[in-house]
Amino acid sequence: MEELINHKGERQRTDGIPRRIVSTRILLQWNDTPKEEISLHEMPHEVAESFDRWLSMIEDEENKKVGL
Repeated sequence: MEELINHKGERQRTDGIPRRIVSTRILLQWNDTPKEEISLHEMPHEVAESFDRWLSMIEDEENKKVGL
């Protein structure tokens, strides 16, 4: 039987399918309250492109951990 946890303690994928981020949330915390709120503001196009590239880098890093 294959090991499901690698030597770093990370769960290994056994299906060979790369992980993809399908959802994100941006939380805001204002200086007058500790409560976090979900941002409903439109993200500027330039920021959205950088954010998408960053998410792709995260996906790549996570997939490399499991050999994908």
